[in-house]
Amino acid sequence: VAIANGKSAFAYVSMAENVALRAGNRGEFERLLRAALAIEGAPQALTLANLVARKRAALLLGRVDQLFPAR
Repeated sequence: VAIANGKSAFAYVSMAENVALRAGNRGEFERLLRAALAIEGAPQALTLANLVARKRAALLLGRVDQLFPAR
């Protein structure tokens, strides 16, 4: 996230899936995915990657109840 100055949606989605999800931290998972969806003004080199990552973030947010079932 820091390397891309917070402009890489992929970095947020990756952290959500590989850190927050594995740790069972739903709040952090949702926060990271929402951050990915909120990115604007990214460099042109990140446009396609951000589009794909934002679609993945939206898909994951739509499945959050399945990924974090009630105990």
